[in-house]
Amino acid sequence: MKTNGVFSFLFIVLWALMADGMVNLKTRMRTTSSPMHSPYDASRAVDGRYGWNPLSNCFVSTLAPTAWWRGDIGQVARIVNIDIQFRGGTGRQNGYFLYVSNTSSWTNGRICYHDDDPDVIPDVVQNKTCELDGRYVMVVTHSDTSNAFVEICEIDVYGCPSHYYGEKCEFPCYCQQGCNVTSGICDTPECQPGWKGMRCDTKCGPHLFGANCSHVCHCRESGCNHITGLCDKAVCLPGYRGATCSQECSAGSFGVNCSRLCHCETSGCSHVTGKCKLPGCSRGWHGAACDEACGLGTFGEDCKQTCHCEIPGCNPFIGTCFEPGCEQGWSGNSCDEKNTTCGLGTFGEDCELICHCNIPGCDPFNGTCFEPGCEQGWSGNSCDEKNTNESVCPTGTFGDKCAFVCHCALPGCEPTNGTCIYEGCQEGWSGEACDKVCQVGTFGTRCNKTCNCRIPGCHHVTGMCDDVAAGCRDGWTGDACDRSVDTSVCPTGKFGDNCFFVCHCELPGCEPTNGTCIYEGCQEGWSGEACDKVCPVGTFGTRCNKTCNCRIPGCHHVTGMCDDVAAGCQDGWTGDACDRTVDMDTAVQTCLKTLQSCTDTRQTCSDAKDLITSMHKPTPMVCPNTDNLGTPILVLVVFSILLTLVGHTMMFMWIFRRYRCCRLIRSREEIYVVDGGIENKTYDDLSLHRNEELASTPT
Repeated sequence: MKTNGVFSFLFIVLWALMADGMVNLKTRMRTTSSPMHSPYDASRAVDGRYGWNPLSNCFVSTLAPTAWWRGDIGQVARIVNIDIQFRGGTGRQNGYFLYVSNTSSWTNGRICYHDDDPDVIPDVVQNKTCELDGRYVMVVTHSDTSNAFVEICEIDVYGCPSHYYGEKCEFPCYCQQGCNVTSGICDTPECQPGWKGMRCDTKCGPHLFGANCSHVCHCRESGCNHITGLCDKAVCLPGYRGATCSQECSAGSFGVNCSRLCHCETSGCSHVTGKCKLPGCSRGWHGAACDEACGLGTFGEDCKQTCHCEIPGCNPFIGTCFEPGCEQGWSGNSCDEKNTTCGLGTFGEDCELICHCNIPGCDPFNGTCFEPGCEQGWSGNSCDEKNTNESVCPTGTFGDKCAFVCHCALPGCEPTNGTCIYEGCQEGWSGEACDKVCQVGTFGTRCNKTCNCRIPGCHHVTGMCDDVAAGCRDGWTGDACDRSVDTSVCPTGKFGDNCFFVCHCELPGCEPTNGTCIYEGCQEGWSGEACDKVCPVGTFGTRCNKTCNCRIPGCHHVTGMCDDVAAGCQDGWTGDACDRTVDMDTAVQTCLKTLQSCTDTRQTCSDAKDLITSMHKPTPMVCPNTDNLGTPILVLVVFSILLTLVGHTMMFMWIFRRYRCCRLIRSREEIYVVDGGIENKTYDDLSLHRNEELASTPT
């Protein structure tokens, strides 16, 4: 009888080796039941002692209208298979219910199996497959005459804890509803927040988070948490705010931390650059983002108006002078209205002529002095003719020997120091004598314009770059490189001349000039600064970091699908993209299925189609043909390359065990016989040979 226990133990080991993606969940069970016969309590059904003789192996309830046994796994699990060994010889398993539930009540659970044929007593050993999610496994019987019994000697529950899969349930799947315990593929396409893929085991990209990775975190450095979206470093890209940097700046603000304000006249501005959506700044502001206050002497919309205050400086919004009083020739609240009559000392059309009267004041039309007499050096009816008999420099020159040139806006400067008679220099010149060219990088009137040449240096009058061939700095255009590039000239995702080129950025948007992505990262299958180059041959996916091992090189740069699908993968690789290694366990199981069923003179094993079926599916009888063992032995020789010495030993002992089974059947018709897989699993108590009851116990 000791051999029986050895056979049971070895066959259970073989079953564990061949189980695919499941563990026995009974090891963590807590058990309860309806009233029981002491000492045969509920825990005996999961104590690992197989066989219904002696009775001490089993749980036995008392008689009741409803008898039940319940096992609590401790957490929700994906249950795939339940094996039950009832007590033999009583038939009390007739009509039993098998439930899986998330609560401790079977009325809230789902039926895995119900024995609904009262005329046929089910086998003592039951194997039921039902892929259900639940925490509790319950066996229930009912009787109208208060004669319900539950007698369970051992129960095995195979599956994985919820959201786990793999040979030892070691891999997590972050699916919304759960996943297959073998493949890990989700029941539904939805993943938990922060995950993606068929198994929901791939984290969102560095700037994506949340459900289906559909949310974008605009973090300035690194990235963000793939579940919550919180930035790895609490700094957002310009134009965004919040803990996840997913909120755009509020209307009227832009830039880093939304700290800058744009004063656009209408419609607001870009939350990133501050550029107004429609041209035009509010009063008192100018610049591309309308965030620069008007300079001294200017006011109004885009600072286009000038206030001619006697003491420079006016309100940038309405133009009111800070100190009362306008320049000569100007009037109005903002000193921006030119007088129709000339000011003191001027005359003629537009008051452009000067009368140098000894006592200031002359007729505004003809320049005749109100009081006769001209200033020294001047003569004529209007005192506007400079004496020629004095030693003076030609117009536009001054200094020693008139060697210096004054570039005054209106001709004429003091011959001694070059100070312009009329305020203002010609374009490109500065200084009191208008004799200094604009500083490098500036040009135009008052040197107030900037040329953004790639190589610094431009003409002080026209702004033309000194090195025309080098062109402008990025983002600038025009002959003087003084106009910013309008990013709206190209649609999103296009750049270059005539917007001909396409940038495949992970997040939409690229520079219209060179295609550089605004946010780092390319779409799957693309590379390069402008994300406009497909992955090199043999690579695909994000950053081209995946390899397709096609037999004939070449695959799709996004999906990894081989260009020549018919040729298949290189040896040792499999999958649509030839990026997964071949699972040798699959090959072994395929080989095992070649084992065929057998017959003897009394019984045919018609339901045993392969080794796994003969282990796992109950049949009326399984009897090997002991007269013809040539084919199985030949198969075992082939498998000796893959199997260890322990595997050979188990197989031969299994054949010997079944042979003895047939001999016992001929002598005892009442003996209970089960198929090889369940029998060996349920009789695993190595100490049974010491119990005298086994002398007449069915195997």
